[in-house]
Amino acid sequence: VPMPDGGRAAGLFALFSLFAFSANAQLPPQISIEWTGSPLCQRSAGLDAEVARLLGPEPVRVEPTQFVARVDELAERTLNYYRLTLSVSSETRRAERSVELATCGDVQDAAALLIATAIDPNAALRASAAPACRDPPGSAGP
Repeated sequence: VPMPDGGRAAGLFALFSLFAFSANAQLPPQISIEWTGSPLCQRSAGLDAEVARLLGPEPVRVEPTQFVARVDELAERTLNYYRLTLSVSSETRRAERSVELATCGDVQDAAALLIATAIDPNAALRASAAPACRDPPGSAGP
């Protein structure tokens, strides 16, 4: 059945639904994320919502876990501009991973994905949708 508005209302509804989920998505209360390092790449306002989106709508059972994301600017900036070092600390595990990335947006995306998969390895399967944690153009970072 053709829609009088050409389907725009359905598209707007879908977009609004996605935004509403992103805006209301929250991390489990036992998860904390600390962001330190470069003033050129501050923590995105949407980071928690992106991690929550990757974890999915089902409640996640996880022990209290602290994540520390440290972002450093690289001295030699050939291809990559930043180094993200993510530390995970809980009662039963400690881990650290570093990755070099070209943009602050890449850092935000990588941090969200690494955090979500540390909480639930199946979160990587939900990562195919467009990331929602990037700040709008013109915000901090190159």
